[in-house]
Amino acid sequence: MRKTKILFVHNNTNNREGKFSPMLQSALRKWGDVSLTVVRSWAETYHALSTQEWDGAVLSGSPATLSDFVPGDILARNSLVIHQMNAPALGVCFGMQVMAYSLGGDVGLLPDRCTGVQSVHVRRSVLFRSDGTISTRHAHGDC
Repeated sequence: MRKTKILFVHNNTNNREGKFSPMLQSALRKWGDVSLTVVRSWAETYHALSTQEWDGAVLSGSPATLSDFVPGDILARNSLVIHQMNAPALGVCFGMQVMAYSLGGDVGLLPDRCTGVQSVHVRRSVLFRSDGTISTRHAHGDC
């Protein structure tokens, strides 16, 4: 049986793993039938990876926000994945900001920090095993 190929774009720009990216990677690997390739957006050129056939992609979070200065190469590398893949993509935190910006949306500062739990409706895909609602924790100053 063919494994599901997922590209995981790690966006933590301070060269450390952080705590959420490893948790996401671990959850994906627990499915057992997943081939997960992790690339670091600040350190690697992954044009060749982005042109391969992938079943899905995850763009991770970062301590950076698009309201801060973000090196153009990080935006370009994430955008390359978004625009060249013909597969589902999930943006988490900074990854979602990059997706919104790359697809023509606006990202800006909120007047106040926003924290709490939010319900998110998901559809079955290579990134989610079933339709339904999941609870997500968020803590943001921009959106």
